[in-house]
Amino acid sequence: MTPDRNFLVDTASNAGFPDVIVCCGAGHAYKFASLLGKILSEMAVDGRTKYDTSAFTWDREALTNPLFKPTFYQGKEQETLSKL
Repeated sequence: MTPDRNFLVDTASNAGFPDVIVCCGAGHAYKFASLLGKILSEMAVDGRTKYDTSAFTWDREALTNPLFKPTFYQGKEQETLSKL
């Protein structure tokens, strides 16, 4: 699971494997399985997708900044926790 609890949909080109496509669902991907499958198939066949996946790449702050604080906020929990 990524520190920001978001999807990872990108190639592994930064690790030297441009033909490898990586998809991490962050625990809630099952709800998006059909769309993720379409995106991944477009990336595999065409080398790109028509959907904007820029928020889900390897180079976002949550994955590149070692000081990034993991996100644990889930709805109204934050309000409850801040009062403790």
